[in-house]
Amino acid sequence: MKITNLSLVASCLMVFLFSSCLGNSGELVTYNDTAITSFSISTLRQLVHTKASTGVDSTYLTDFGASSYKFYIDPLRKEIYNPDSLPVGVNAKKVVCSLTAKNGGSIALMNIKGDSINLFNASDSIDFSVPRTFVVYSEAGADSAHYTIRVNVHKEVGTDFKWSKMTVSNASLAALTSMKAFTMNGNIFVFGNKDLQAKIYKASLMSGADWQEVTPNVQMTTGFYQNVIAKSGALYAYQDGALLKSTDARTWTKVADASLQRLLGASDAKIYAMDVNGSIVVSTDNGVSWTAEKLDSDATLLPQSDINLTVQPLITNPGTNRLLLIGSTGSVMSIWGKVEENDAYAQNQPWLYYTPSSTNKYPLPNLTNLQVAKYGDGLVAIGGAGKGASSSVPAFEQIYYSFDGGLTWKKNGTIEYPSGFNSSQTSFAMTVDTDNYLWIICGGTGQVWKGRLNKLGWTTVEKVFTE
Repeated sequence: MKITNLSLVASCLMVFLFSSCLGNSGELVTYNDTAITSFSISTLRQLVHTKASTGVDSTYLTDFGASSYKFYIDPLRKEIYNPDSLPVGVNAKKVVCSLTAKNGGSIALMNIKGDSINLFNASDSIDFSVPRTFVVYSEAGADSAHYTIRVNVHKEVGTDFKWSKMTVSNASLAALTSMKAFTMNGNIFVFGNKDLQAKIYKASLMSGADWQEVTPNVQMTTGFYQNVIAKSGALYAYQDGALLKSTDARTWTKVADASLQRLLGASDAKIYAMDVNGSIVVSTDNGVSWTAEKLDSDATLLPQSDINLTVQPLITNPGTNRLLLIGSTGSVMSIWGKVEENDAYAQNQPWLYYTPSSTNKYPLPNLTNLQVAKYGDGLVAIGGAGKGASSSVPAFEQIYYSFDGGLTWKKNGTIEYPSGFNSSQTSFAMTVDTDNYLWIICGGTGQVWKGRLNKLGWTTVEKVFTE
């Protein structure tokens, strides 16, 4: 490789000679370190897209303060990058940056073509639209190391939600008069009824269109779909006094006999059900044994239909989950919450009834076939026409979102029904897969929709390195 800037050599020699120091013996001391110890950037220009109240799109340029974005140095792979990408629209072609080398080493920048090297100048703007190679020379001048520096910029707006129609119309799904959906082991499963016959269909998560009927090794009743839950890569079902388990919806094995009314849901640690007395019971051994749960209010206030159990792991307390049990009593919506502790010092917390408040301006309406799922940092809910006290609410009026654990539910301006959405008002299902895709399966039309919030699909980049 040739060095086109001859002043680089002279500058390096000057650094080697004058940045050295004398040791106790009077001998000249130099260092052989070849490491970049810090990298940062400051203010950049950003092209921002906005929409006026009239719906007209426009753009403008503004300054973006990037100093808060931390860059991580991987000393083994000699890579430097920002794991939290800069927002879309930031101009990475003109970046002024600051670098520091260990023990007075010199830093040079290789051009994009890779055929020349020039000393790094902190006042120059650098094109970081592609990864750039920096060369660190030791103070002694005998060693060097190449570092690749990437300034990552998002190519999409994190708060945008994009839907894809996976199935335009599937006759089998369209014919289901009731349904419930789960994602597990690379597949999406739909349990439901067709002409008073219990049915199971599945498709791969990659396709969402290759639907096949699953024939189980047990005789299913019409209420089978209501008593299926998912837990840790397996499906559990309750029927005729027996708890069943399957990993493929085809082969079911008996776990235990149990006297239950219905299954409610599960976390990774526990299964929850309603017993024959209408109260909540829990199993910590995958359904072999059951114990009564504590309730802070009367069990008659528990939901009786359209029941959903959601699980939100607490970031601050590993092994602890916030549970939300939500469904209809017939006339109103019933919401209960519980903090589930699973560590060595766990205490069994009671279920708390969320007493309806007249001051709550954003309660969740009592919707037909209510579907609730954890999504992102909150909860998302959809439903058909309102019933009981919510009878004036139209079917699929909006997608509701709760950021406060189910207390208030507001219209989500980002996650909305896709254009062309068409479903039976009483037969539909919603679920979320491990890649943060939200799925909606539509009875009546057989449509299958799959969508994701952009930021929930972004890769988590390594931030901790050890030598």
